[in-house]
Amino acid sequence: MDSGSGGMASPILGDRLLSLPIPDNRSDIRYSALMVDQRTSYGALISQLSGKRMRFAHLDPDLVEEDLDRHPGWRPTFGQTGAALSHLRSEGVGVGDLFLFFGWFREAEKDRGKWTYKPKGLNAHILFGYLEIGQIVDLDHEEPPEWARNHPHCQPTFTWNSGGNALFIAEEKSSFWPGKPGAGIFPFDESLILTTAGSSRRSDWELPACFFNEDDSCKLSYHRHKQAGSAIKAGHYGVKAANRGQEFVGEMNEGMVEWVRKLASSHPKE
Repeated sequence: MDSGSGGMASPILGDRLLSLPIPDNRSDIRYSALMVDQRTSYGALISQLSGKRMRFAHLDPDLVEEDLDRHPGWRPTFGQTGAALSHLRSEGVGVGDLFLFFGWFREAEKDRGKWTYKPKGLNAHILFGYLEIGQIVDLDHEEPPEWARNHPHCQPTFTWNSGGNALFIAEEKSSFWPGKPGAGIFPFDESLILTTAGSSRRSDWELPACFFNEDDSCKLSYHRHKQAGSAIKAGHYGVKAANRGQEFVGEMNEGMVEWVRKLASSHPKE
């Protein structure tokens, strides 16, 4: 979720980054069916944190097998459509590439048995998960796998515009973290925070030097006209993230690969 879709931050629950899916009345996945723990559903958590009542969830990216009862053969997936999909295609995103997912997160705590945001807790853009692309299904021309038919982008009621509709399916094993799956959720770690420490704007990011060219321009799409700001700390520079921010694409270099491998101490949760 974000300020435009859902209107609230996803919570940090201890070392757990719980990315809340945006509401979607075309979906048949209920927030009440997604469980934070054995006693609390996503729907109850949302109500406790914000007072909002939401029924149906656009569970995408869908990265955690235990979130729902699954059909045999289930794999983590990410759907994309419209202008965002057109951008991925024009940038040449394909099999073997890596998605890193970020969102708006705030620290939360339990107060008298209910979850609440910490008044002065962390409030930032944070990387929460990843997916290495093993297969792409063009849903304009292909049927989805049987196990993926309850994915929001595969629903008969899902509509899309001229940009098309596609499903990105994860590799079985990660090529960055040996022994880990091809998609998953990170445990919370300071290395995942994108927002510059102390900034009042979540979109003020700090990125390592490998994300900038020799002329200080940023390597990420939608940011290539932006210059690196002043050095924030050794080897890290500021940049204002594009708004509304999604599908920032960059050609990986050696520095980026090394940065990815070090994320969250290289221990993504299964």
